[in-house]
Amino acid sequence: MFILWLSLRPHRPRFYLSSFTLPGLTPAAPFAFNVSDRNSNRKIGIYFESMDGSVYYMDQRVSGGPIKVPFYQPPKNTTLFQGTLGPVLGQGDPTWGRIKADGKDGRVEFRLELNTTIRFKVELWDTHSHEMYVNCDVELGPDGTMLPEYKDKRCSIYFG
Repeated sequence: MFILWLSLRPHRPRFYLSSFTLPGLTPAAPFAFNVSDRNSNRKIGIYFESMDGSVYYMDQRVSGGPIKVPFYQPPKNTTLFQGTLGPVLGQGDPTWGRIKADGKDGRVEFRLELNTTIRFKVELWDTHSHEMYVNCDVELGPDGTMLPEYKDKRCSIYFG
């Protein structure tokens, strides 16, 4: 097993948040984002099942939905995920008032979560499925665009 590990040297995928917006910080506008995924493995490809996303404000889910259909990511490849997520809370929900108030103070904190099931592929051999969760913390300015210090920030990843 050790020799197999040495020959493959597996790495987890790496996710980076490149853009995130909520125009006007209003519930009428959808959240839009771009996340890049880097598979730095030399000999291991990754099968992604359908991917779902959610946006949280202070641990309350404010947006969510499907993002990507199943696909295969070959070794040494970077894939860009472009997503748009509509609100799950009504426009009259008081959470939107708190988001707008935080925006007037200059910063609104959100967390983008991506959930998917992945399998690793080595030549003719596939591994069993793994639940993968990606968390990207981000802050938006009063105009609803991502603050510069969060651009291309690495997201945390864990398996369930």
